Amino acid sequence: MQITILKSKDLNSKIKKKIFSLKKQSWKFNISEQKKWFIKNIGKNDQHILLEIKNKLIGYNCLRFNKIGLIKYFLLDTIIVDTNYRFKDIGSLLILYNKILSELNNYYIFLKSNTQTKKFYIKNNFRIISKNHAELFFLYGKKINKITTNKILKHAKVKHSK
Repeated sequence: MQITILKSKDLNSKIKKKIFSLKKQSWKFNISEQKKWFIKNIGKNDQHILLEIKNKLIGYNCLRFNKIGLIKYFLLDTIIVDTNYRFKDIGSLLILYNKILSELNNYYIFLKSNTQTKKFYIKNNFRIISKNHAELFFLYGKKINKITTNKILKHAKVKHSK
């Protein structure tokens, strides 16, 4: 098993193709639509964590860099595990690398998810900071307080809403 962490600017077309193919297992968007979304939404310094076994991408996740004044956070944008490797703690391994990057850089990690993934994120020490009928908003990081939580939540909802 090999884990690689790359910035967007360091992803070549072969790696991107592997990422888009893996994402196709769970998302309804074709590769062309994924490429367009990637170009529009992913910054050159965003972090990509790739987990491979024998050159096959079996796990992927993207952390998008964001900043509000002095508060820095990653938006956990995508986390996906190959359908043949699910329920083997691969997702938790990816989250562990997220947390290491978060702590090394002194960033928070924010994510929006559906209620079906609640147990996974709570198991991985994320806190629910807000919820509505269909979505949960999670935050991970040191020194989480109400002011920081509200600023990140407000910024993320405006910047990353669909």
